Amino acid sequence: MSLRSLALVSLALGIAGPIYAQPTSDTLNKAQAVPTMALRTRVRELLAKSPLLDPTMSVVREAQFVRDAQAALAGTPWAFKAESALDATRALEAILADEIVTAKIVSVPSGIVVSYRRLVDPNAPALNVTSDDSLRLEPATYQFWATPPSGGANQVQRVPCLSGCNVKFVFGKTK
Repeated sequence: MSLRSLALVSLALGIAGPIYAQPTSDTLNKAQAVPTMALRTRVRELLAKSPLLDPTMSVVREAQFVRDAQAALAGTPWAFKAESALDATRALEAILADEIVTAKIVSVPSGIVVSYRRLVDPNAPALNVTSDDSLRLEPATYQFWATPPSGGANQVQRVPCLSGCNVKFVFGKTK
C-alpha cells in the first residue's frame, strides 16, 4: 500500500498518520501488521455502536454500521466484505483480539451465578462466574445473563466490553 493511499484513508477517517504500524517485511498481512492506537480507537467507537447491542435497531442502521466498518478498514490488512452486522462486528473484534480487558461482575444480592459468552458466537457454550468477581476477557461485545434468586426469567445484558466494563444485576427482595 502506498503512503498516498494511507494518507487518503487517514484523512477519510479523520485521523492523522498511518492507521497501522508498518512491519519490517515488504509483505503486509494480518499476521504481521500491528494496528495503531488510532485504528484501535476507531474500532472501539464502531463496536460501541454495534447493532448487536440493540436487537430492535433498524435494518437501515445495521447497513450503515456495516458500511462504516468496511470504510474504516478499507486499505488496511483487515479490510473485509460483510453482509451483516454480525460479520462486521466479528471483523472489528478480531483487530482487538491481542488485548485483555477486565469485566467486573456484581449483583444485588451478591453470589449470583452469571453466565456469559461473546455475542458474535451464540452457539458457543456459556461460561459461568459468581458475581462480585472480575473476569479477564478479550475486548468484545458480550451477553451476560443471570437468574433471579427467587426464580423467574433471566435478566440479560448485552455489554460492549471494549476497554473494560462493569456488569451489574439488581434483583428484588429475596425470601
